[in-house]
Amino acid sequence: MSESPRVLPSFAYAAAALALGHALGVSNGTYDIVALAWLTAALLLGLSGFFSLDGTLTDRFGERLLTALLALGACFQLYRALVSPYFVVLAFVVVACAFAPARYAWIKHASLVLILTAYVLSGVAFIKATPHPFIDIHPLHQNSLATLLNGENPYAITFPNIYPDTKFYGEGVVVNGVVDAGYAYPPLSLLIALPGYLIGGDYRYSNLIAAALAGLLMAYCRPGRAGVLAAGLFLFTPVSPYVLVMGWTEPQVVLLLVATIFCALRAPRGLPWALGLLIASKQYMPFALLFASLLGLGRRQALKALAVAFVITTPFALWDVGAFLKSAVLLHFRQPFRPDSLSYPALFNAMGIPRLTWMGFALFGAVCLWAHKRASRTAAAFAAAVALGYLLFFAFGKHAFSNYYYFIIGALCCAVAAASPFTSVVQAGRVSPHEVPR
Repeated sequence: MSESPRVLPSFAYAAAALALGHALGVSNGTYDIVALAWLTAALLLGLSGFFSLDGTLTDRFGERLLTALLALGACFQLYRALVSPYFVVLAFVVVACAFAPARYAWIKHASLVLILTAYVLSGVAFIKATPHPFIDIHPLHQNSLATLLNGENPYAITFPNIYPDTKFYGEGVVVNGVVDAGYAYPPLSLLIALPGYLIGGDYRYSNLIAAALAGLLMAYCRPGRAGVLAAGLFLFTPVSPYVLVMGWTEPQVVLLLVATIFCALRAPRGLPWALGLLIASKQYMPFALLFASLLGLGRRQALKALAVAFVITTPFALWDVGAFLKSAVLLHFRQPFRPDSLSYPALFNAMGIPRLTWMGFALFGAVCLWAHKRASRTAAAFAAAVALGYLLFFAFGKHAFSNYYYFIIGALCCAVAAASPFTSVVQAGRVSPHEVPR
């Protein structure tokens, strides 16, 4: 392969994150033909980067182009989210971080502090302004955490159906106005939510800190300022306040994905532990283990990751096997097709043609096969493969909403932050991968 540097993958991933964020801003992740068009643009941009077989940032002009895109994209998102004097201040911070002379290294750190501070303060304000969002996830978490602190099994409880009908659940799940299921997420998600509930009385504070920590780790995945700008792009994506307020747990998943990438680049001994936590964080995340070879994991390390996930999950499962299976597994299989989701099957349904929801699994498998045969063995390639695999999986699945695509945006930004300026040299066979600085 030629050693000539190109910036196409990182540029494409950043553009895909912007396009996907705009799609979610159009309709908050529900079915809309304009939003679907932007989703298609994001998908094509992401695939163009993934299939380019290159992840370098060595070209000076390419780096400046990427920096400009990240800075302009972050400023545009800030403008949409914060139409106030704070926009001017934060936009100035982003521009200063992007274009200040390299010798002023302190600007990167100062910019990151200001970006994270602005995000956390605005997040606290959003949570306080909406103490009781109209979504079942919030009371489910609050009640499950209270149940756990009382020494009872959160998977064995039931909760009231807050909606005027039962279309959001599968047939037979709601009985006499009560949802016959308990906590619907993996145990790790409940444990991560616990500090926010104990300290602030609302588990969403844990999600807020998780997203902020994801931005922090993203910024320091690699030297340079691209990581800070990618973190800003992720933190201020248009749907970020909505995901936070509604209480979805994807900020936790993004944090564990970024932690996995960070360990792969900076702390290799922690990689199996971080990957194990990642695959234990959500029901759909064990599929990410199929991309583990891109991180250079051997069989023993992969087994260690599985062991970490097993140790965290098993005690809760054995507490009441039937209740755990009903709440954390079978409930999700029983969920009906959602024609209001931002997905291609929803479009097919509106057109009166077969939904083809099985295509999500097939396309995920295709990305996995291609990644194993052609993708570079780098942390950036792992993040990109996760982003593109799950983007296809959700976009062609039976339901896909803001929280799922928020995770994809985080993965795309992580791929940008993890891109190595030395990748092309390794791929060209000039340097051993073990000689690449970490």
